[in-house]
Amino acid sequence: LRAVSKVSRILEGFYTFAVLDAESRSIAVYTSLQPIYIGVSRDLVIVSSSRYALYGYTDRVSELRADEIAILSSEGVEVYRASDLKPVDKVFEDLKIDPSYILKDGYPHHMLREIYEIPYSILRTLSAVQEKYLSFASRLLQGAKDIYVIADGTSLHAGFVGSYYLSELAHVSPIVVSAAEFPLYYVENVGPGSLVIAISQSGETGDVIRSVYEAKLRGATILGITNYVGSRLANLSNLYLPMAAGPELAVPATKTFVSTLVLLYLAALRVARDIGKITASEYREKVLRLKSYALGLRGYMPRIDRTASEAAKNIATCRSGYVVSRGITYPIAMEGALKLKEAAYVHAEGMEAGEFKHGPIVLVEKGFFTIFIVPVERMSAEATYPLIRMAREKEATVVAIGFEGDENLKSIEAITTITVPPADRHVAPIALTIPIQFVAYRLGELLKRPIDSPRYLTKAVIQ
Repeated sequence: LRAVSKVSRILEGFYTFAVLDAESRSIAVYTSLQPIYIGVSRDLVIVSSSRYALYGYTDRVSELRADEIAILSSEGVEVYRASDLKPVDKVFEDLKIDPSYILKDGYPHHMLREIYEIPYSILRTLSAVQEKYLSFASRLLQGAKDIYVIADGTSLHAGFVGSYYLSELAHVSPIVVSAAEFPLYYVENVGPGSLVIAISQSGETGDVIRSVYEAKLRGATILGITNYVGSRLANLSNLYLPMAAGPELAVPATKTFVSTLVLLYLAALRVARDIGKITASEYREKVLRLKSYALGLRGYMPRIDRTASEAAKNIATCRSGYVVSRGITYPIAMEGALKLKEAAYVHAEGMEAGEFKHGPIVLVEKGFFTIFIVPVERMSAEATYPLIRMAREKEATVVAIGFEGDENLKSIEAITTITVPPADRHVAPIALTIPIQFVAYRLGELLKRPIDSPRYLTKAVIQ
């Protein structure tokens, strides 16, 4: 017990471990952040990372939380605080499970489960990426003659957010382009000294792999970002950064999108530190604030889901709509529109708020929805509030996504507002993407769409 307590104070990161003690014939279990479940029955004690994996084996269950050590033996279960080894009284509840949800870990769809996993995916990404590789990435970004970010679909939208990070924090302005377009108009400009940041959740996206081949033939350096370390993209890259989001089974990408944003943010932050724009202590503080935000999100997710469900009900009868934002959250509007298409089969268009009155507003009327993601830049936000009121005056169904405590949103009547805890400006794209993912999922659920496997789509487009 003391040895486990000592180790838990030394190790850092996102981890769980179990230690078998042959002498006492017991098992000691500790988890840093991820919930662990202990099940008991008349003749069995079992530990699992999934509550639903206990079905059929045990009758009662309790959750082991951070800073707790469980000792499992034939005598039962004892739990102690890791920090001071004081006993903890744990309540074991009856294990009530719908068998039809077992394969999706208790959720009706993988997509919903994966949205709820986002706080843990952020923590996994922060723990998985090593500082020495962020340092290597920083050197590549600083030394590049020109930088291209290539990707498709959701990953392309993440790349657009990355361009804001790199422009402001690293003082470089990459060209962000679809991997399908890169070989047509950009690859001939690539050569030694060029850096290509290639993003693919699967690491097998056909257009990305072909573009990487062509860029490497011309002497470019490849920085890959992928969720699968054994993929072709990882193998072709000079350096790759792992998303470490965990397996993603639903075709509409959710947690891998957020983990990609985290990696791009970390890479840009590391450059800012290395060029002296921020100090080492400021760098560590920003990373710790992101970790703290993810920890706080864990308890906030059901609240976001509830208000997103109300929003989905309100827009379920609309024929089409816009998702509108500006600045660093503009790519989140494009990603939100894509999620509405994929998960709900509802046509939506990602719109830059400054373009709203330059033509698109003519479609805004009753039966049309407008989802506004309030920009985090003050000037952009102040210009967006009148657009929200304008859409409401034209009898459109209006949903606004912003930060908790936004008095301007509270003052606008007859709209559905979805809020998240306030976050740093660069963390805002990570935070504000969650509500639109919930809206897309809940709308797909209302409309009875095959959410996890939309028609005509596959998880990895390899051709």
